Amino acid sequence: MGRRRQTPTPAQGADQQEFQPTLSLPDFTKTVKDYADHTATVLYLYRQKPKINRKLIGIKFNYIERLRHPYPEDFVKYIRSLHGGGEYEIDMADSKKDPAPVCKTFLTIPLEDCDPIIQNPAELVRGEAYTEQLITRWRAEGKIIVKEDGTLAAGQPGTTATQQRRPRSPPA
Repeated sequence: MGRRRQTPTPAQGADQQEFQPTLSLPDFTKTVKDYADHTATVLYLYRQKPKINRKLIGIKFNYIERLRHPYPEDFVKYIRSLHGGGEYEIDMADSKKDPAPVCKTFLTIPLEDCDPIIQNPAELVRGEAYTEQLITRWRAEGKIIVKEDGTLAAGQPGTTATQQRRPRSPPA
């Protein structure tokens, strides 16, 4: 019996860029909606800004969510409600295809619209101006604290920077 091929995620190799076309959000949404067979498809959602590294908090994969069909009809509304503002990448994969990646898109939800919802401030990657400005503001607002060892932690309870994520249910 042959070994079953694991579905690669886009984060597993830079060479995946070669066969995974980047589409505009409307074209991506149409491709996902019109895709012939969703039995083996999955969407991976990555936060690009503020930059995070989930391995810093012991999570193996760097995507912030893995979605299965049925997919949200409005990706912006869905992401804004669960993950807040920032820059995102959505990758579509189909494990029945070889190679599995199908397409991807990028989208931005302006910070002026809403703050990013970060599950654990310790996953924020320090050093980038965008992230440091956000950290500075959140520290001033009491949303996060910097511990003695330099790691970040949640600030006062009830702050939006680290609010608990609601269970997934696609918006109507």
